[in-house]
Amino acid sequence: MSGPANTLRIQFRAALVVALVTSGCTKEKYGSDVCLGGNDIHNWRYQEDSSCVMMPNAITTNADGINDVFNPVTYWISSMRMIILDRQMHEIFRNELYDQGWRGLRANGSPYPSGTYFYDVTGISTSGREFRRIGRVHVIHDLQNDCISGEDDIRTPDMFDPRRCGFRYPSNDPIQLCG
Repeated sequence: MSGPANTLRIQFRAALVVALVTSGCTKEKYGSDVCLGGNDIHNWRYQEDSSCVMMPNAITTNADGINDVFNPVTYWISSMRMIILDRQMHEIFRNELYDQGWRGLRANGSPYPSGTYFYDVTGISTSGREFRRIGRVHVIHDLQNDCISGEDDIRTPDMFDPRRCGFRYPSNDPIQLCG
């Protein structure tokens, strides 16, 4: 079986292998600076010339209006494509519109399980420079019972201000860390 979905999985896995080999990391990789199970603090921000892309790594899909949607926070970006993959590297969401992020839902409106998913975001800045970000996003449906590994540096969408690239505010969601 071949086709666009298989090609995407192969390209995504190849990016993981290339990142693993070039960095010397002994764990499976997400991106250029990120080991699986480790802290992805180096991969969350892209800044070149006047453009900025900041990547959250957690959303809380509890419909309270805070952090319900996964979408990169951008400034001076002319185009962007976002793909979300499940743990089996199956594409579950694709978007090329800035204002329509991923809500952790299937096409029929039912939620995907709480847990970790992967993103592959590519785009072009207004000055014509290409960028790519590969990483993970945690989906939390129940703030009372779901938690995120204590190893992670939590970044929710409400923490970012695109006018201050790299600056983070405290989150308004009480996300629990697992021990």
